[in-house]
Amino acid sequence: MEITYTWHLVELRRLAFNGFVVQIHYDAIAQRDDLKANEIGVVQYEQKDNFIPFEKLTKNDIEQWLFASVDKAAVEQKLTNELMQKEQNKTVSGFPWN
Repeated sequence: MEITYTWHLVELRRLAFNGFVVQIHYDAIAQRDDLKANEIGVVQYEQKDNFIPFEKLTKNDIEQWLFASVDKAAVEQKLTNELMQKEQNKTVSGFPWN
């Protein structure tokens, strides 16, 4: 079975006085069958004069910012490597005569 990758936006932190997003918290998950690997991360942003008001932001806007800041391919490769390591170390139980 193929590895599936899922990226979740976990939380946005913003400045209370103007709504500028200063942090995106994310969880990247790789899964194959019953094995999972994940990376939880935070991306920081510095305030700019020209920004989209918080109430006008879309999920797509946030995902674009996240993937412009995080090397998506590198994270997914790291998760793939972790899954492969888990597969190599996976144990099962039973007797050969059953």
